[in-house]
Amino acid sequence: MERIENWVGKGLMKVEKESEEYQSIENGFLKGMGFMGHATTIMALHKNDISFSLAWQARWDSFKILSKAMAIKCGGDANVRYAWYGGSLDDLLEIVSAGFSGCKNHDETHHGVGIPLFSVHFSIDSAMCTVGDEHGLRHVLLCRVILGKVESVACGSKQSQPSSKQYDSGVDDILAPTKHIIWTAFMNSYIHPSYILSFKYNYTRDSVICGALKPQSPYVLFPNLLARVSNHLKPAQMTTLLRSYRVYQERKISREVWINKVRLIVGDTLLHSVITKSNYNCDIEGNFILGGYGVYRDSVAVIICFETRNMRQRLELWVLYDKYEGVECWCRMHTIGMLWRLERPVDDVGADFSYNVFNYVENFLFGGNVVVEEDDSLETDGFSLLTLFLSNISKLSIEDGGCY
Repeated sequence: MERIENWVGKGLMKVEKESEEYQSIENGFLKGMGFMGHATTIMALHKNDISFSLAWQARWDSFKILSKAMAIKCGGDANVRYAWYGGSLDDLLEIVSAGFSGCKNHDETHHGVGIPLFSVHFSIDSAMCTVGDEHGLRHVLLCRVILGKVESVACGSKQSQPSSKQYDSGVDDILAPTKHIIWTAFMNSYIHPSYILSFKYNYTRDSVICGALKPQSPYVLFPNLLARVSNHLKPAQMTTLLRSYRVYQERKISREVWINKVRLIVGDTLLHSVITKSNYNCDIEGNFILGGYGVYRDSVAVIICFETRNMRQRLELWVLYDKYEGVECWCRMHTIGMLWRLERPVDDVGADFSYNVFNYVENFLFGGNVVVEEDDSLETDGFSLLTLFLSNISKLSIEDGGCY
């Protein structure tokens, strides 16, 4: 943080956290981070001080003049938008002081040869292009961009200028753009760097399940995976990793296909290191173990999962660490032979359903028998509650069942 603070009074102004300006940009950035939002902390916000020198003032004046000219060309609307740009701190400081120097890299994931900026609603894509320092600090640039009339540019295209005079910039998707492409000929005319936002990824423990039960495959939450591998992968690899996850979330590919993509991008060696380290560092405080069943003191919900194998009933008890007791938590039900997964996702529709299940409906019914129940007394009396559950389980006569 010291490096960017040295620029205060030399081209940058620090924006106070209490200001409406700071909070508006912070909220917009975190919202655009999607599922990574709750695993991200904004550390600082610095504003381009256009009054620092005559040259900096001239660049801002030029941007305003070009905005007016574009509005005339496009019939009244210059289509000026905010957009994010990710890179190293050195890159961003150079852009603020002297402008863009050109498109540094081009690969099959790029849409044309130009400066790629990401829609203000997709800050997560720009975050994937950042480079963390030794303290895990990352930086993105919030820019004002003159888009004018846009045209679609295919992924992998080597287009480097408008296809005709009627177009001014490119996008990855006309109907739902996430990426804007400003051609290099106009990069320092149509882009004005406005803010440098500094942030960190945090390792989360939403519904972390670890230890206590056997056998158990280790796993790591996807936000944690991104945070842990980000310093080992190239920006293009991070972008590919993120996009494959989105496709998986939309159920366009199977879980097996998605995992294979992750293994291909990250590599088995790094992936194994990340997952095992994550599970080793899982620090739920205190637990009781009784006959293969585990209870954690911090838990607020008990979930009993069962499987039938050769018509013989087998029950396994999982107790989840529920840090937030809210819609950001994911609840998972695991068994040895099959995986039943109930998630409490961040979207409102799914969250309402799962939240009702775990916090308002006091039980699940399997053939009329209560086998899943919530009780806040687990926090103070987990062991006795577990014993009560085990005694009740022995009275059930479930031959098969489903979740209703």
